[in-house]
Amino acid sequence: MSDTSEMNRQIGLSPVEFREVDGRSYGKNTLSGFVQEWEEVPWRWEYLRTIVSERIYSRGLTTYGRGIFHLEPGLLHVYFGFVPSHFLGRLILLFARPIFRSRYTRVIRDYEEKVLASPVGRGKGFSLLELQPIQYDNLYLQRDKNQSVTPMDRLKVQQIREKMGLKNHLNQEIVDRFFAFILSANSTDLYRIRPRKLAEELGEDLDSILAIILHSTREGLVNMSWDIICPHCQGIRERASHLWEVNQRATCDVCKIDFDAGDINGIEISFHINSTISPLDKVLYCSAEPAKKPHIKYQNLLYPGVVHMLNLPLPNGRYRLRTLGQKKFNLLDIAPNHPEKNLLWVGDQTGLSLDMQSQGTLEIRNPGPESRTFVIEEDVEDRYALRPRDLFANQEFHDLFSQESLSTDLSIDVGVQNLVFMDVVGSTEVYGQVGNSRAFAYIREYFKVSHDLALQYSGAIVKTMGDAIFFTFPDALTALKASVALQTYFNGSRPEVPLGTRITINRGPCVAVNLNTGIDYFGQAVNVVGKLQSFTDKGEIALTGDVVEDRPVAEYLKSRGFSLTQPLLAEVKGVGTIPYWKLS
Repeated sequence: MSDTSEMNRQIGLSPVEFREVDGRSYGKNTLSGFVQEWEEVPWRWEYLRTIVSERIYSRGLTTYGRGIFHLEPGLLHVYFGFVPSHFLGRLILLFARPIFRSRYTRVIRDYEEKVLASPVGRGKGFSLLELQPIQYDNLYLQRDKNQSVTPMDRLKVQQIREKMGLKNHLNQEIVDRFFAFILSANSTDLYRIRPRKLAEELGEDLDSILAIILHSTREGLVNMSWDIICPHCQGIRERASHLWEVNQRATCDVCKIDFDAGDINGIEISFHINSTISPLDKVLYCSAEPAKKPHIKYQNLLYPGVVHMLNLPLPNGRYRLRTLGQKKFNLLDIAPNHPEKNLLWVGDQTGLSLDMQSQGTLEIRNPGPESRTFVIEEDVEDRYALRPRDLFANQEFHDLFSQESLSTDLSIDVGVQNLVFMDVVGSTEVYGQVGNSRAFAYIREYFKVSHDLALQYSGAIVKTMGDAIFFTFPDALTALKASVALQTYFNGSRPEVPLGTRITINRGPCVAVNLNTGIDYFGQAVNVVGKLQSFTDKGEIALTGDVVEDRPVAEYLKSRGFSLTQPLLAEVKGVGTIPYWKLS
């Protein structure tokens, strides 16, 4: 029910045009042939309990409207109230009331049937408070999307599908499922396609879905969008068609903050249907949608001097407590073993670390002199967001969109990366022995095999330097397995590529920057993995302590019979002493 836009669509209300001015949201639609215009009051929301939506009208049949939805175990309380702007408005509202009630009841009963038919509700009693949002979300994703199909140029879609059929490395069964989604989805689904969410809906792995979406983008079926995300409300503040159009600084007028787009979660990549395939505008029915911001568990406007006693059924975990317009926040950890059962949160407090017992009471106080909006949100990353680091570590992206680069003033925090550096040993001697032409053929095959193995292990080539290759992989264990595969292949005995290599592996935080018009990684972790090459010989793989201490890596090495004793020590200028281990 917190997806109020979807509810309004099913009830049969008119779509709404929204515009944002100075952090305020203004809406416009039609009701019984009359144009309605209003300002949206920021919605109020208590997790699994209450939604309050208010509108102040400047034009139309009413001057004010409010909807209140309150859940209790076994009970749903719904209130709609309107203040007519004139006598005709009062008559129309009185006439529309039984129609609206009938439609609303039908939608609620339809939701109830879906819940009762689900694994959660089948054959047993339950209260709505016992349902977790993800379980209900999964139910919602199973709705019949054919009820509202977006107009589509099916001939163009079919032509692109035929081209995709020629790409043998793509799973054609999954390709068919993706195109079935495109042809049956409604406007809301196609306005913002999120690969992680789509992979979950289709029950497929992200790598397969992402590869198909990237190739579909290349063929013109969908367009890629670099969305700048507010760190507080997680709303899209700007959209760019290319990475080089993203600026370092961004602003969220709604949250009243400036922020750095290059922060670790400052950018999300999404996709939308190409306008030549289907003319598509974002269709909204309501802006008071807690379902679109599931990390927010509480949002409420408190007047000066007001105290609110809050006892929400929040799951155990970490939360951020902030007021609208504040960049700083408090951290709240909720766990069953914390001794504090009752806590006080005063609006002007920031930078505190608080603990509270599960099902405890939080006293929220606004000391004044102005009204403030208080927000409680989960301190977790959006699990559906596709970040730049995901694309930069994807070989399909590098192959298909090599022209994408960062603007010169933008650097992106890509978090901890798993880095592999590989170099050919004795390439000069090979050139001298077989001549330039034959040696070039060897090097060409060397790069081809390296590319294919990177793709096979869900990694990517960040860059090449002469005959050295710099890779990144999704985790330390995959980086090690890929390195073993590379070292096994380039053992110097293959007639088609008789080259030997040395490999170093490291992991650590990096930032993505623009160097030589391409995406490159920068940071101490990059320096270490490169400089460790001079301490590694042909046929060896050198691992730093950050790699060896990774639990899956340690278990893998143990299962393969590797015994790591005392580390070797490398003295690296500008870095210091680096402990490392060798595999050969």
